Amino acid sequence: MANQASSSSSLGFSNFSSPNLYPFLPIKLSKTNYLLWKSQLIPLLKGCNLYDYVTDVSSYPTQFLSDKNGVFGTQNLAYTSWYHKDQLLLSWILSSLTELVYAHVVGLASTYKVWMNLKRTYCNQSGIRVMQLKQQLQQQQNESLSISEYLLKIKGVVDQLASIGKVVDEEDLILHVLRSLGPKYTAFITSITTRSTAISFTDLHGMLLSHEIRLNDDQLLVPEITASANFSSTNNTSSNRFSNNTCGRGRSRGWNYSRSGRGYSNSWDSSPNTNNRQQGKMLSVC
Repeated sequence: MANQASSSSSLGFSNFSSPNLYPFLPIKLSKTNYLLWKSQLIPLLKGCNLYDYVTDVSSYPTQFLSDKNGVFGTQNLAYTSWYHKDQLLLSWILSSLTELVYAHVVGLASTYKVWMNLKRTYCNQSGIRVMQLKQQLQQQQNESLSISEYLLKIKGVVDQLASIGKVVDEEDLILHVLRSLGPKYTAFITSITTRSTAISFTDLHGMLLSHEIRLNDDQLLVPEITASANFSSTNNTSSNRFSNNTCGRGRSRGWNYSRSGRGYSNSWDSSPNTNNRQQGKMLSVC
């Protein structure tokens, strides 16, 4: 009885309240995000003093109490209280599963059984799963993704490897990131790989975001520079045409038109005394 009482206390039977945990479980478990899903649940379970429900089956109270002769017959009130809390916790966990995942735990009646089944299913440490994840990590490419999206995809694969006991060293993680950035980050990669001191993944993330902003600003400046160059070229062309037309009009002044009889006649006279001769002709006619 004493042991059962201590078990009741350790499981938080006496002062249990039923909080609404649904707003705190925004991430539903799928086949690819077990570690992320688990990381949102554990703080809640510990905060509600319910973590032992998913980890320590040996501390569960027995359903019936035994008399002095060792005969079980009386219902254990501690078990009744435990069962009530276990079923509430089970409903919270089931509500955080996607339909595909839920199908794997149908028929399991306790929180502990569901938790362990999910752990075995999605923390599979088989060599095939490890090879698949490592291949995904090596094949990640920046392509058209933003830096935040690109690093999030890499971090997701790394977290999946960590969830099955294959932790990726931070230095190796940084090399994976740099190798797949693309040619427009060549100068940035050189500056990082030639540093005398090591850099953390968090610092690398911040530096990449800053570099991405500069690249985007440079791309916005290119159309403005091109438009300015085109405008200057157009002005120069128009100026040349105007100059040529002006010269042509200047030369046309050498054409002389005279009215004689029925029509007009014209002739080109390059002599500088053209006006004088024209005046002499007019005088002689008079």
